[in-house]
Amino acid sequence: RLAVIDEKNGNQPIFSINKDITIVFNGTIYNFKELKKFLEKKKINFKTNSDTEVVLNYYMYWKEKAFNFFDGMWSLAIYDKKKGELILSRDFVGQKPLFYCYHKNSFYFSSQLSGILVNKDISQTIDKNSLAKYYVYSTVPAPSTIYEDIFQLEAGEILSVDTNTLKLKKNFYW
Repeated sequence: RLAVIDEKNGNQPIFSINKDITIVFNGTIYNFKELKKFLEKKKINFKTNSDTEVVLNYYMYWKEKAFNFFDGMWSLAIYDKKKGELILSRDFVGQKPLFYCYHKNSFYFSSQLSGILVNKDISQTIDKNSLAKYYVYSTVPAPSTIYEDIFQLEAGEILSVDTNTLKLKKNFYW
């Protein structure tokens, strides 16, 4: 991981105090110091000076409304062990990518396509419609990717995954 903020204590994943909620985060929240001050006034304590821990605590305080407060670029995953829920979120401009794939009763996600393609069982069949879009736009617009069975979150999107049933629910915060 590229550690820019709190290089010493900001290692990921970061866990909630009770270890029920976990976050992995790729990005930067520019206003995290201001957000942290709000939470400190609510008597929420911090172990690090990282924006990742601020994002985790903001999510614990506000749930999905938290993403509306962030000024930055990110792709992230938050796992709530008690609820059996995985939350994926992408920044409102879509600067940081976040890819996912449902395959053989398993759910995969990564901020890079290569992180999913490590699993050689996942189809790497090229999506011809996406390839045509690539030739026109020099990119493949979300939610598609160049592969048929791999998708990406759209800008400002939240994807909730029930970890027991693997049922997906999409929502936009932006």
